[in-house]
Amino acid sequence: MRRSLLDRLLARSLVRVGLLVLGAIVLAALLAPVLAPDAAIDCHLEAELLGPSWEHLLGTDADGCDIAGLLAHGAGLSLRVGVSVVAFSSVLGTLIGLLAGMAGGWVDRVVMLLLEVAQSFPGFLVALSILAVAPRPSVGLVIAALCVSGWVGYARLVRGQTLLVREADYVTAARAGGFTEIRIALREVLPNVLSPVVVQATFGLAGAILAEAGLSFLGLGVPPGTPSWGAMLHQGRSYLLVAPWLSIIPGVAIALIVMAFNFVGDALRDALDPTLLGSEGLGP
Repeated sequence: MRRSLLDRLLARSLVRVGLLVLGAIVLAALLAPVLAPDAAIDCHLEAELLGPSWEHLLGTDADGCDIAGLLAHGAGLSLRVGVSVVAFSSVLGTLIGLLAGMAGGWVDRVVMLLLEVAQSFPGFLVALSILAVAPRPSVGLVIAALCVSGWVGYARLVRGQTLLVREADYVTAARAGGFTEIRIALREVLPNVLSPVVVQATFGLAGAILAEAGLSFLGLGVPPGTPSWGAMLHQGRSYLLVAPWLSIIPGVAIALIVMAFNFVGDALRDALDPTLLGSEGLGP
């Protein structure tokens, strides 16, 4: 029998590693309010720049804050930003791409012009510019700034898939049956263009988390005092010679979560590829 999607994913060792890393990060983010409720405020200057020990497993920063607690709270922030950006961008981009692909004509031309203009500006620089002129930084503003350009890739992807699917026989049969274009788009076309969207969303999570860390590292992300992996990197750069763990620990955390999402995204892309599915045969 053809193997299920989950079986095909778990058959790859890198996926298992990625899911294990993501599970550990999600668990740390969920338990952070319980295990380290005051990580960002319960700091003691007399304990500044302490190395890893039993009392502080990952050491302390220049303000005497426990790095393990900050790291756990920063995981929650990174996941919240990543999920929010991908959720909004994927939904908006999917709807716009679906509209352009189904409507065609002048609607498609206008949408494509809009996409070309939006893609001419790098998304990170757009977010950087918005946050640079913002009067007050906030997590919501970071999410909004990353969403300004985040939807473009999804719209282009869904439009291309829609142009292929709308010519399929079952779509033609639905039109012959008298169904409206809206029903055809939502019931016949949309479910068949979601697979590549899911794959791109997985990579988008890694991109959004990396972008938030970059903005926070530059001092234009979350408000000061908010636990963030990028902000931890920003602080640690001043103490590389005396306390290298301040930069190494959040840097490793960012690298791990980005690689984990990329591992899962690569496996999803292969598992959802219809050409690979067709060559799988009837093996176990």
